[in-house]
Amino acid sequence: MEKAVIYARVSSEEQAKHGFSIENQKKVCVEFAQKSGFVVDKIFVDEGKSAKNLDRPEIQELMTYCGKKKNNIKALVIWRLDRISRNTTDYHGVLRPLFERKGIKLLSATEANVDTIEGDLMRNIGMSFAEYERKIIGFRTIAGLRQKASQGEYPHQAPVGYKNITREDGSKAIAIDEKNAFYVKRAFEMYDSGMYSLRSLTNKLYEDGFRTKKGKKVAKTTIEYMLKNIIYTGVFKFEDKIYENAKHKPIISKELFYRVQDRLIDPNKTRKHNIDFAYTGLIRCEHCGCLLTAELKKGKYIYYHCTGNKGGNCKRDYINETKIDKAIAEVLKLIIIPSSVRLKIELL
Repeated sequence: MEKAVIYARVSSEEQAKHGFSIENQKKVCVEFAQKSGFVVDKIFVDEGKSAKNLDRPEIQELMTYCGKKKNNIKALVIWRLDRISRNTTDYHGVLRPLFERKGIKLLSATEANVDTIEGDLMRNIGMSFAEYERKIIGFRTIAGLRQKASQGEYPHQAPVGYKNITREDGSKAIAIDEKNAFYVKRAFEMYDSGMYSLRSLTNKLYEDGFRTKKGKKVAKTTIEYMLKNIIYTGVFKFEDKIYENAKHKPIISKELFYRVQDRLIDPNKTRKHNIDFAYTGLIRCEHCGCLLTAELKKGKYIYYHCTGNKGGNCKRDYINETKIDKAIAEVLKLIIIPSSVRLKIELL
């Protein structure tokens, strides 16, 4: 028996609810292929993908697979023509020439497959209507997003630091996600301090517990994008327009945001001068003997930590400089200065 492959695609939950589900498509296509005298060689599935272009992993894999002579594919079965493409340029410029060159029949399991001039005309009309429908859906989607933005509602998925919520009236909105908002604010403050590059900031946030939803390290590019996103100031940008009427609460001030933008444009220009920490190079860790180094937190608090932490050899906790000051003050109280020396000091 000649071999056929099947391609199934669904772009949203809405389609799945209306009977376009992947499982339903596969079932109908397999039955059609078998009744048509083909043996199903392989099934390709793209879930949550639009057919507006060919930027889909499985359609790319299908094209490669069908293009190999050794696979000897004779037919491609689809549930409906618009599953494979809603773009006439892609269909006539890429897909159709490939299938014709390889002698592969394109068969719809739910539409007429008439191999005549008239049948070809109907297929072209069907593809044109599929593209038209895609553009209408896109137009309506954009119109809906614009209306939502005009009402002060962020029209996309919540960025890190916020979460999507549903109000009592059923409307959608975003609200502060306290856990990640802490890291967002901390990232802005740390970068504003002038003590971190994007790379070192990324590493420090990871050390402090900032993770992706899958528990992995947040990429440097993601941190940079986050630092450039004005949404954290209580406004948002949509289609190159700033919406000041935003209803979500800010995580940082606009002053902090714009200071960070200055640093991102020219890190050296706005980098603060290195701070001479009082005890750097003078105190060693009581656990491993390594020197303690200092860093500024939240722009005003100085903390010391062991340099042995970098290699994971020492787990000494961070210590606030004020605690070191108090400890040294207690030691100094124990020092007895001879009266002759005290007199000379007073005369200085």
